[in-house]
Order: sequence, then C-alpha cells, then structure tokens
Amino acid sequence: MAAMTYIVAPLVCPVCGRTAPEDATELVTRMLSAPGELRVGTRDCELRWPLVAEWYPVLREPEEGEPVRFLETWTCPYFGSANWARITFDDYTVTAIEAVPLDLETVSSAHAISPDVAEFYWHLTGGEILFPDPMVWQPDFVERLLAALRKDS
Repeated sequence: MAAMTYIVAPLVCPVCGRTAPEDATELVTRMLSAPGELRVGTRDCELRWPLVAEWYPVLREPEEGEPVRFLETWTCPYFGSANWARITFDDYTVTAIEAVPLDLETVSSAHAISPDVAEFYWHLTGGEILFPDPMVWQPDFVERLLAALRKDS
C-alpha cells in the first residue's frame, strides 16, 4: 500500500502570479512506498515504477537512465486555482519540482500524470470522458489527450 507523501516546493501560480509557500500547495502523491516529504535534493527516494503505474496513468515508459518526470496537481492557496507541477527524479533523487502548464510539450516530456487530468480533459474537450472507469487507464488515453492539447494550442 502506498503512503501519502507531501511534495514541498514554492510554486508560482500561473493565474495570480504569487509564489505559494512551499508547504501550502496541497501537492501530495502516493507513488512512493514510504510517507514523508519530498523536496528538491531529497535523496534515496524509493521510486518504484510499478507503484507509479498503479496510481498514475502512464504516458510513456522511461528509457534506461532517463530522469523520471510525473505531473501532479496543486492548488494556489491565494487564488484557489488548480495548477500542474512536474516532479523530476534522477537516480532516486528529486532534482526538480516546478509549476508547469499542462500543454503538449509538458505532457510529451512526462512519464506519468495525475488521474486528475480527466477533469482537465473534460473541460478542454467540452465534455468528453477520458477514463470511463476512473481506475482503469485505457490504452488510447495518451493519444486522445495529446490530440486535445494539439487542438487547444
């Protein structure tokens, strides 16, 4: 069973432009086997790909030696907007936590994405459902998400 891990970083809200305090973004993950906090520089993270794939829809498998990037949602404590962050692991060390737009480039460079992408997709497409069964990631979801992002850009 995965534990809740808090991801701690100051993030700039793309809506209001303010920097959220590192502990106020509601940025959490279940992809690690141990509870705690992750921040840039955290070493020896027990990042296990099967656990990531259990909790996150996989966009693509990481290549050997490639830093692993996953996308998670966070909330601006000032504006209340739902935003996206990219968390990067390189050799079991957190090397980056950054606010990012959910666009074609960001999604194409990531390996896994929060299931919250289904709500974003629903708004982007005017009501299409990305995951008819919320815990089953259909094989074609990546192509459908990328196609919707292409239309939006």
